[in-house]
Amino acid sequence: MRAHEALAEVLRRRITDGTYPPGSVFPASSVLKATFGLSTHTVFMAKRTLIREGLLESPPGDALTLVRVGPGQSVPNYKQELVTTLRRRIEQGVYPPGTRIPKTADLAEELGVGPTAMLWAINQLREEGRLKCVGRTYVIAKGLSSAPPPVDL
Repeated sequence: MRAHEALAEVLRRRITDGTYPPGSVFPASSVLKATFGLSTHTVFMAKRTLIREGLLESPPGDALTLVRVGPGQSVPNYKQELVTTLRRRIEQGVYPPGTRIPKTADLAEELGVGPTAMLWAINQLREEGRLKCVGRTYVIAKGLSSAPPPVDL
């Protein structure tokens, strides 16, 4: 395992066990460098990994803020729960076929997650064919229904 992967794993555990609570400011790179005795590049790569996973988000300014991941909640489960929630809403008709889903920022706020994690979930649904990207918005794909097809008698 490379140094940045090992650091990302340690930080991931600290996020999911509540050492770094949801919504708190994540330690600065200089603090992480001094704490772990690693290079700037290694710390940067580890933080970038956690941002891609949706555990950290980078708001305007220098501080990184934690995405709202609860203690004990694993990263795959956290991200998969977002996909499941959106998929269920599509299947239940909350977001009917052909309509736009709410803005990413609005969905993220409603579901208590960061925009990076929300984009990850939206991209998963796009890859499944449940969402289509139209310009700068996402539209529910037509032809999706949770109801079984009619039975001819």
